[in-house]
Amino acid sequence: MASFDPQAFRLVSGETAVPLRSPPRFPHTVRTLGAEDESAFRALLLGLDDASRLSRFCGVISDDGVARHTRQALRETAWLAGLFVDGELCGVVELYETRDRDDLEAVFAVADCWRRLGLGTALLFAALEWAQHTRRATLRMIFSRTNWPMRRLASKAEPTFDLALDEFVASVAIGGSRPGAGGKVL
Repeated sequence: MASFDPQAFRLVSGETAVPLRSPPRFPHTVRTLGAEDESAFRALLLGLDDASRLSRFCGVISDDGVARHTRQALRETAWLAGLFVDGELCGVVELYETRDRDDLEAVFAVADCWRRLGLGTALLFAALEWAQHTRRATLRMIFSRTNWPMRRLASKAEPTFDLALDEFVASVAIGGSRPGAGGKVL
């Protein structure tokens, strides 16, 4: 069963992180995705609304481009995990290595019908747990300054924010115990 730590919410540049309507109250599992999950992963990304797809890929991308991305992500991510509810893939986190092997960059996607239910938070804390387990130093999230859902999500991990070329870079130091979003990480 998922749990929620309200202390995870922080202020971001004077803005109050919007609390979840209620803590996630349904069982979920976060697990590493493999080749057998490619079609579900592709379907989740293809199902993103236009604005989310634009934000996720930092521009316009064709359906064929999404298909190529899913195959490439399965091969090249440091860790690719999906969040499942009743066997349905509802969200993903992609972790990529950067030039500094101690750092990771995280990218998230949650299916439209599952947003604002705490799944992104669960994926964020699973990513932080994986990063800590693999002895990484920093988890970074880069997103447009107008991407309010990502600003709220990132703020839950107590990051430092930098603004560079109209994008936020949220950097989270890895280490110590972190409040979890519950669920089981496999």
